[in-house]
Amino acid sequence: IPEHYVGPLLLSWSDRGLSWEEGRTELAVLRRRLHTVTGTASLDGTGALVSAGVVSLMPKGRISVDLAEPGTIPATHVLGPQRIVIATGTTPSLPDLRALSETTWWTPAGLLDRDDLPDSVAVLGAGQLGCETAQGLARLGVTVTLIEEAGQVLPGLPPATVGPVARALERAGV
Repeated sequence: IPEHYVGPLLLSWSDRGLSWEEGRTELAVLRRRLHTVTGTASLDGTGALVSAGVVSLMPKGRISVDLAEPGTIPATHVLGPQRIVIATGTTPSLPDLRALSETTWWTPAGLLDRDDLPDSVAVLGAGQLGCETAQGLARLGVTVTLIEEAGQVLPGLPPATVGPVARALERAGV
């Protein structure tokens, strides 16, 4: 499951009253469905091509796609599509902290591999991924501390956006 889906997935489980165990059962079904999709897939005969990988824009309206999972089809494709949609997603990064080598840590997707929820967690980073993961875990009963170097959630966004998100996190117990 891509990292940027974890927070919304946890919130969905909470919204529907699912326990961690029920959510993980649902996740297992989802993973089996996703497992059947490899590096590319057609979208119901629309002619759209979905590719997970690194895309480079080239001259004359072409793109180069280096697939994330070598072996599914040749590693690099050059395509000349009429329209391009780039969905960048998000990827967590680990800060250079000595304490991380002395403790157990997970990325949001790695957390989904646990059989049970921890009693408490510290979520490092209060961008979209961190906020969604923190709120979802809190709503599932985990004590969550959200840590952000910038001193506010959603760093770089205007206060009008940040305020409602901060209040929602507080209501969830983060």
